[in-house]
Amino acid sequence: MTEHEHDEITEMWRSVLEGGYKDAVSFFPGSPRCSMCAIPMGGIGGMIVKLIRGRSPSPKNPNMCNL
Repeated sequence: MTEHEHDEITEMWRSVLEGGYKDAVSFFPGSPRCSMCAIPMGGIGGMIVKLIRGRSPSPKNPNMCNL
């Protein structure tokens, strides 16, 4: 791994850990939301995300999705 690649990966993780990761479907309405990627896990948005991506609340931590 080159130093440039290492810097890009470090910066990507820094932005994820400081600001959270936004998924392409995070704009759908719904509550509650995953605390890491902000996808809806309830309501109509949660049903759409489950159909499209197969994501639902994690059995180990219901505040996060099963990503």
